[in-house]
Amino acid sequence: MERIDCWLAVFTGTVGISGRVAATQIASASAASFLLRFVTWYNTEHRHSGIKFVTPEQRHYGQEHAILERRRTVYEAAKQAMPQRWKGRHTRDWNPIGEVWLNPPKVSAADDHKLSRAA
Repeated sequence: MERIDCWLAVFTGTVGISGRVAATQIASASAASFLLRFVTWYNTEHRHSGIKFVTPEQRHYGQEHAILERRRTVYEAAKQAMPQRWKGRHTRDWNPIGEVWLNPPKVSAADDHKLSRAA
């Protein structure tokens, strides 16, 4: 159990737990049970703004394109129905964003120097 508690401390610090879970809830629940519930919610229910408000699960299983296309259709219909609401602006960009990294590879100092000199 000590190993799980250590992993829980690292995990909660890494993801920030954003006020959704009070420390007392973590302490009172078993660490393994809490982590399973949290990771399941995070991957299957929580819509991430960084990936256009789809879940990681939807993205992983290739559902992202169909979901975003439906959203584009709904937004365009809303714009047609009430153009005054949009005031000539475009609707939200529902194009898939492509590759996403949790921890992007670091650019070496040499590469960074080349980029700054090129600019």
